[in-house]
Amino acid sequence: MFKKVLVVFIAVFAALTLTACKERTFKADGVYTAFKVDLSYGKPQLTTVDVTIKDDKIESFYIDCRQSAEAKDNDGNVTGYAFNEKTKKELQYLYGMHNTPNAEAGYTTQDLTTTEGMAAYKEYLEEEGLKEWFEQAALLEAHFKANGTTLETDDDGYITNVAGVTVADSNYSALAAEAVENAKEGKVVKVTQYLDRGVTNNVVWVEGTVNEKGEFTAIKIDTLQGKIVEGAFAWNEKSKQELQYLYGMHNTPNAEADYARQDLTTAEGMATYKEYLEEEGLKEWFEQADMLAAYVLANGVDGLDVNASGKLSSAPTQLADVTVTVSHYLEVLEALFE
Repeated sequence: MFKKVLVVFIAVFAALTLTACKERTFKADGVYTAFKVDLSYGKPQLTTVDVTIKDDKIESFYIDCRQSAEAKDNDGNVTGYAFNEKTKKELQYLYGMHNTPNAEAGYTTQDLTTTEGMAAYKEYLEEEGLKEWFEQAALLEAHFKANGTTLETDDDGYITNVAGVTVADSNYSALAAEAVENAKEGKVVKVTQYLDRGVTNNVVWVEGTVNEKGEFTAIKIDTLQGKIVEGAFAWNEKSKQELQYLYGMHNTPNAEADYARQDLTTAEGMATYKEYLEEEGLKEWFEQADMLAAYVLANGVDGLDVNASGKLSSAPTQLADVTVTVSHYLEVLEALFE
């Protein structure tokens, strides 16, 4: 009898050990994001896809997109593009992707901010068998969970293999696949966006690498900028981290230090700029971002406050050289730790 009990105990222990030691598909449970910055009809937009991992399995996907509208100066000139307060998902029916005249159906464009207009629009959608953007996004999310992240499209990029979906594959499948890969690698991404001084569009994100316990082992902050160039909006080819010293945040005339603006694309100009930084004790943007990331990795975000200008108001010694505006960096860092 004792031998039988011992055999059963050993078998159960072995099974539990194998289960406990089973290699995970995904690094750790949590929400993993992939994003794409591009243009929609010449205006900047930010598309994101999240995948939620629970018990080492894909629980759900979440697709969203934030678009932008023109920002103008006092003379009515377009200076930049302010990101919309709400995303397509948050707008729901107010996005009104089908709210355009349809003579055949006897439908005219409605004011969706009114009860009557919204009711007429919803009735039109039901009669014509049309789905709003957020409804189509939900169908894509369900498809990704059930069938994987691959989509079939026609020659114009419109999705053909998900019933009820009439939109084009605007990076949705690629971002869903990237989000899944991020989950496998343990790369957690948080992203935000803003328009700086009505001119420069910024997309700010942070990447946090986690281990199997969900603990952060590395953090990186980055920013991509864009603005109107010769009448058209364009995103920069490289992010601030990719530019490194070429970003040249201190490359402005300084009479007191006898420094003149340099051409950083030349070896001589770059050498002069680096010498100036060293002599004046200045740090380039990527160096300051790395300092902030290293501090947060070791200490978290608690206790880091900003003043009215968005800069650190009570910086610890390790962050004494961080002079940039950090409010948006702290926003994504706080989201990362949440």
